[in-house]
Amino acid sequence: MEFLGLAIAFIAAFWVYTDAKNRGKSTGKAFLWFLGVFFVLILFLPLWLITRPRVKLCPYCGEYYEYRESDGFCPRCGVELQAGE
Repeated sequence: MEFLGLAIAFIAAFWVYTDAKNRGKSTGKAFLWFLGVFFVLILFLPLWLITRPRVKLCPYCGEYYEYRESDGFCPRCGVELQAGE
């Protein structure tokens, strides 16, 4: 039973780590989120889900960028994006 709890905590922590990396967090900050979720899952997983940055994938360059309603272009490659992209 303890092994199952550790496995669930590790899987959730690894998901948060990869999600943080994909959303532009440094390796160090992503690893701190990993540790927080692994050791205090009930607190840090909801905290991550509430505070994680909103990002989108640019259909032209394939890079993630922080999403802002006012932006009409990708800050990575500079291509103008339509409202639905």
